[in-house]
Formats: sequence, C-alpha cells, structure tokens
Amino acid sequence: MTRHRTRITLITVFVTTIGLQAADLSLLDGYGNTKWGQSAEEVQSAITDLEEIKGKPLILRQAGKDGEIIQRTDYAFTEDQLLHVSVYFKMPDAPTRGKDKDGLRYIKEQLDAKYKAFRKEFNNAGVRVSAGATTTGQVVVSYHNTKIENEIVKRRRAEAKEAKEKEYQEGERHKKMTETGVGDLL
Repeated sequence: MTRHRTRITLITVFVTTIGLQAADLSLLDGYGNTKWGQSAEEVQSAITDLEEIKGKPLILRQAGKDGEIIQRTDYAFTEDQLLHVSVYFKMPDAPTRGKDKDGLRYIKEQLDAKYKAFRKEFNNAGVRVSAGATTTGQVVVSYHNTKIENEIVKRRRAEAKEAKEKEYQEGERHKKMTETGVGDLL
C-alpha cells in the first residue's frame, strides 16, 4: 500500500470512529429526537403520534407499527421533565406467554457491544441503560436519567424540610413557648 492510501485509510478509520462515538454518546443528551429534562409539550412537538397514559408518572406512549420489532415506546415524566424512556421489543419467534430469555440475552449483548466502551461517560452523565423481559414475551430496554431524578429528589427534600420548619415556627406551641419569655431566662 502506498503512503497516500495508508494515510487515507487511517483518516477514514479515525473519522468513522469519531462518528460511531458521537452516535453512541448521543444517548447522553436524550433518547432519539428527545432531550433529557424536556417537558411533555416539547416531547410532543418532537414526536407526533403520542398518546397520554393517565396516571402518575405522566407517560406519553408511541405505539409501534404492525409487523415492526418495536411494540411501543413510553416516555415518562416527573415534574414535567423527561426522565425515563422504555422501549418494548418483540423479537422474532418470541413466546406469546412467559419471558423471552433468548431475546433478552441477545438485546443485552447488543447493548453491551454498543455502550460498554462508554460506561464511564454514561455514569458521569447519570444515564442508565438496562433491559428486562416481560411475561408477554417482550423485551423492554429502559433508558433512565438519574442525574435529573436526583436533582428533583434533592429539591423535594429541601422543600419538605423548609415546610416542616415553617410549620414549627408558625405553630401554636411555638407561639406559646415564645410568650413564656424563656429566652430571657436563659
């Protein structure tokens, strides 16, 4: 091989590797056309055919199309922020009842091949990817943003602590204790 061809080959490998890394790391920002932390309205703008599933947490569901491997995709929100995406797969020749153990194994192998090299980046971003099997022969892949979830939990705890302190400060007992003048006796 000539030096020119070697150089072109190396550049091609380099550009391809960067492209693959960019594609694999795109999940750090969000799933598909969505971004972590987006509101339900923003997700509905990015994805058209969503159905709202009543209950808590809010879930927007995109149904799969007949004959396709993806049965449905659920976008779950907490405090109107996208935190969790579940994608339900029906693998070829999957059982109609019970767990698809082979399908789950295959999906886990594919996830490992795609994301294993970037485990540190995913951990730092708080993005978790996992797979499980349903009792209806589907394999569900879950994408979860723990960083946003932890921020929400931290804020909720701070608000609860603040509310408890306010309740104490404004309570009848606190008023009665203040009226005793005990502060001057200390």
